[in-house]
Amino acid sequence: RLNLANPIKTAVEIAQKELSAICRAVGVLEPTDSSELHNIPLMVRVAVVEGAQGPANDIRGYSPRGGAAQAAQAAQTVPQQAVPATGKAPW
Repeated sequence: RLNLANPIKTAVEIAQKELSAICRAVGVLEPTDSSELHNIPLMVRVAVVEGAQGPANDIRGYSPRGGAAQAAQAAQTVPQQAVPATGKAPW
């Protein structure tokens, strides 16, 4: 549930950062469609927090399945792309 279309700029920036973290974790740095991110395993760091309606999961981060070694390998095989000058994602 990423809030990529919202009149509140801060909400969109948060969603873009989350999507970027997911893309790096799965090794798909330039997706043109969300389906390119489907069914790729990754590790998700989750904390249980107390919410107004009881305990809830809070996503704290994403990493490649296999940890730092796999991340280092992925970084060597997948070219990095600069953020567009507009600050907007291409999708």
